[in-house]
Amino acid sequence: MLGAKKILTVNAGEVAVTFKAGTLAVLPPGRHYIEAIDHTFDDFLSTQQLSIRLTPAEGGRGKENELLTCETKDLVSIGIRADVFYRISDPEQAIMKVGREFIPELVKDTSIATLNNIIRSTALGEIAQSSQPSAQSEAEHATKVQAAQAMGDASAPLFFDKAHDQFLAKLHDDFKARYGLEITNIRIEQFKILDKAL
Repeated sequence: MLGAKKILTVNAGEVAVTFKAGTLAVLPPGRHYIEAIDHTFDDFLSTQQLSIRLTPAEGGRGKENELLTCETKDLVSIGIRADVFYRISDPEQAIMKVGREFIPELVKDTSIATLNNIIRSTALGEIAQSSQPSAQSEAEHATKVQAAQAMGDASAPLFFDKAHDQFLAKLHDDFKARYGLEITNIRIEQFKILDKAL
């Protein structure tokens, strides 16, 4: 800063949040020369992909408390460990609609509600058949589906693939249009039946 003149360098993967005479002005990556005295710098905002662990609101210690508790269609409690990935695609819209400090909270709360709705509409049997949430090749899965169909066994898509697709279908376009946020992925790492009777 030299008197009223300021030189602001914004690195790749972030934008600068500034206010010019009280009006929001988002500056893209690059070097910016600010000469107006009423043009103030507030903070930097990352536009890179970020992740949030979906955890219960109460917090707590231990592995059991890290699991998000959901109920299936047949009212069985299960615990899920999942991460949601997002990025800010329109920083100005995100700041004006949500507020910079509330973006992670909005993504987390809406993701938890959406995942709960998906699981609530799914029977435990569908989830249990997909006990391996880890990735497997599509060709391997297609071969297993064909073999199951030939033997007359269940051949529904893996629950984790179904949940992933439903989750992104429900949130991606809506979040981008309404808030300038892009939900890019959800990774379900683990699930556990929490109902002690089972």
